Formats: sequence, structure tokens, C-alpha cells
Amino acid sequence: MLSSNSNPMLAQAAKARFQPKLILQILLFLAVFSVSNFISSMFLVGPILFAMFTDPQILAAIASGDVAQSVYTTLEVSMSIMGKPWIALISLFVTAVTTVGCIIYCCKIERRSLASMGFWKKGWFVRYVKGFAIGTGMLLLCALILWLMGDLSFAFAPNIPVFYLLAFFVGFVIQGMSEEVLVRGYFMVSLTNRCKKATAVAISSVAFAMLHLFNPGINLLALLNLTLFGVFMGVYVL
Repeated sequence: MLSSNSNPMLAQAAKARFQPKLILQILLFLAVFSVSNFISSMFLVGPILFAMFTDPQILAAIASGDVAQSVYTTLEVSMSIMGKPWIALISLFVTAVTTVGCIIYCCKIERRSLASMGFWKKGWFVRYVKGFAIGTGMLLLCALILWLMGDLSFAFAPNIPVFYLLAFFVGFVIQGMSEEVLVRGYFMVSLTNRCKKATAVAISSVAFAMLHLFNPGINLLALLNLTLFGVFMGVYVL
């Protein structure tokens, strides 16, 4: 029988000096997310502007003196730049700002320990490898079931540089961690100080789904699945 009563994260979080009431906690979560997201976007602005205004098409359009053409070309090139792999890589790596923001908030505002967020010094490497292996196994199991049902197929792109494979691997590790720290390590665990665990899981799961609201191809079914996945991960953490 699994029990969350002895969960070390919750035990550590219960020692927090500042335990905001439910509504305030939700507002603070939105503030932490918004500020972290804004700072992250600032790291993208510089590279994007540099790429745009060193682009030959934009420079030629500006030199022509045609304002309308310059605007059109700038928009066209900017959309092209946004689809570049290096932009995607930067956007993955800058999510580390969210992790840092959550740590600063929890440690300095709520006065929670890093252990309450899931960061343990003792045996951290073994814990991380174990968690990574379990997570990989879960995803592979889902992929296997979908493949056996005929709902998933695999395609392999040739000649992908090893650097990009490694860089995207590290980038997604950082991005995935930032989501978990934000939604589960910080928000859900903090909520348990003011409401029942089931309520904390439910609220954090809805928040998790809402963070993906602007993903490509998002719809009602996708949001439902994201919420259910959030519930699964919340219960797993507990």
C-alpha cells in the first residue's frame, strides 16, 4: 500500500515560514511563472534581432526605402528565423530561468528548503539516474502501446549532426526539469500546506495543462490528456 503521509518533500515543505492561503498561493504562482517567462524571453530577443538585422533580405529591403516592402520582408524573415533549430535550442535552455526563479521564491519568500522541492544532496546522482530511467521507461511503454495499436509510426531523418542530437537532448532535459520544478516541486507541494493533497494535485494538474495552452495543435482532448498526465505525475511525486 503506497502512502504519501511520510513523503519527505511534504514534511520539509510543512516547515515553511510563509505559507500563503490558497488564492494568494495561486496568484503568487502566476507571478513567479510570468516573471520567469518574461526574463527567459529577454534571452531570446537579442539573438533574434541580431539574426534579423544581419539578414541580407532585410538589409536590401531597408536600403530600397520601400517601407511596406521592408515591413513585409522583416515579418517573412522573422517567421523563418523562429523556425531555425538554434532558436529552438535557445528556447529550451533558457527555461532554466524558471527553475532558478522557483528556487529563489521558495527559499527566499516561503523559506522552504531545497529538499522540499526534490533537490537532495545525498545520493543525488543515483536518484537522478533512477528517475530518468523510470521516466524513459514510462514514455517508451506509451510509445510501444501506440505503435502496437497502429496509432504511431517512426521516421528517421538522415544526416542529423551529432551536436544537434546531444544539444537537443540536454535542452529537453532542462526544459522538462523546469516544468516539474515549477508545477510539482514548487506549486503542488506548497499547496499541500493549505489544502488536501487531492486538491493540490487537481489544481496543479490544471495549471500544468494551461501552461501548454498555446502549443501547436492544442485542443480540448489534448488539454484533458495533459491534465490527466499532470494528475499521474502529481500522484507519482507524492
